[in-house]
Amino acid sequence: MPQSGFLGTTAPWTADVTLLLELALGTGLLTGAMLARAGRYRLHAACQSVIVLLNLALIVLTMIPAFHRQVLPKLLGRIAKPYYAFAATHAALGSVAELGGLYLLLAAGTNLLPGNGASRTTNSGCEAFSCFGGSFSYSDWSPMCAGTFRMPSEIESTECP
Repeated sequence: MPQSGFLGTTAPWTADVTLLLELALGTGLLTGAMLARAGRYRLHAACQSVIVLLNLALIVLTMIPAFHRQVLPKLLGRIAKPYYAFAATHAALGSVAELGGLYLLLAAGTNLLPGNGASRTTNSGCEAFSCFGGSFSYSDWSPMCAGTFRMPSEIESTECP
């Protein structure tokens, strides 16, 4: 059984910390967007740059290892199951959003890559869907499995997910 976290679920404490940090980063993205709308472009650039780089650290340190440990080993045989399909979709959207953020960092902050407003808007939408997806995957999103949070290896084949 995984260690209990501090948010009142049976999710591991690392998942609790990651969730709270990602929610804070999402708030930071919204703050950065408001800075841009207010014409404070230097602050906007600094805010968004810090958010993208902190998110990259979270992905590398917590999300990739969890995906490799919990989802990837059984993904091909169970892609039709909601737990695995949702985790894979979230990983794909999150990867696109993070790579888009890194691209925009280089395009806006250097002359290395071209960039335009359409790419910023598209990436913002992808980030929003990925952030929502991460929060959704953390919660008890399956009514049939409400109140459970167990590693896939601890679940019998007839149980959720």
